[in-house]
Amino acid sequence: MKSKELVLADIKKAIQNSKHAVIASHKNPEIDCIASAVVVSLIFDSLKKNYTLYNPDVLPYNCGYLKNSEKFKRALPKEYDLVIVVDCGEIERIGEAHKVIQASSATVINIDHHLTNTNFGHVNYVEPQAAATSEVLYDVMKLFPESLTRDMAIAIYSSLMADTGSFRYSSTSERTFVLAAEMLKVGINSWDVSEKIYENQPLSRIKLIQLALGTLAIDKSKKIGSILVSRAMMKKTKVTSAECDGLINYPRSIQGVEVALQYRELEKDLYKVSFRSKGKVNVAEIAQSFGGGGHRNASGCELKGSLDSIKKKLLKAIKEKL
Repeated sequence: MKSKELVLADIKKAIQNSKHAVIASHKNPEIDCIASAVVVSLIFDSLKKNYTLYNPDVLPYNCGYLKNSEKFKRALPKEYDLVIVVDCGEIERIGEAHKVIQASSATVINIDHHLTNTNFGHVNYVEPQAAATSEVLYDVMKLFPESLTRDMAIAIYSSLMADTGSFRYSSTSERTFVLAAEMLKVGINSWDVSEKIYENQPLSRIKLIQLALGTLAIDKSKKIGSILVSRAMMKKTKVTSAECDGLINYPRSIQGVEVALQYRELEKDLYKVSFRSKGKVNVAEIAQSFGGGGHRNASGCELKGSLDSIKKKLLKAIKEKL
């Protein structure tokens, strides 16, 4: 296995030699995912090199303040020689484009912090102990110190704040705070970032929350809570898919609940399931057993079948861990 220094040297060489890169992030993106991709784009800007920011879905409502967020495309360019995938445990998470990329001759660099990462790249820089992908990307950014501008600091700080739940989650480390402090020294305002992430919700999302809370359920043990976002709710409130994330925080916040679930109906008999744990249960293991992955306390998967059958399977798996 290559040392960290050698892997970083490979990444630097690949970026310097690239003619046109694709910077890819996962489908159904959150702000930390988009902010991580933006960090890479700003490195390329500083080098005056060509790139395409790629994501297959609508961007989150609260990331328009990030530099280059308007540059995201939902299609791959015709020609590219390098693909940098950020914040993805497996390349399939970027959507159907992964088939085209894997069939191409492009070098794939995988930069991530998920515990369940499959090391799918030609070059893999994965640090599961990092609180956010931006912690991993900071090492890459230091290879190109001229890229550290205020815009870069905002993107890194945004990723840290979003992926740690405003520095509340157990993944938050001393390094996380040191890096956040370094970004503040560049001249960003922490409240400005916080306001844009958390105090900028569309009314449609609030109406969705109102409907979804009506589905809030607690199991008999009072240790498992869940919430549902159906297609009917989304149609009625006219929300985008990006506005559906985060509702899982409501069941998780209930006293006594150890594991929370959010079911989001993608189409008939297909659900995106998000898991959150307060620490006792490793939900990454559960998600992985159903074809998904993530972190010990935050993970997800997609499951086919009726909602009742999916609930029964998941509740059984969770109860075995409690």
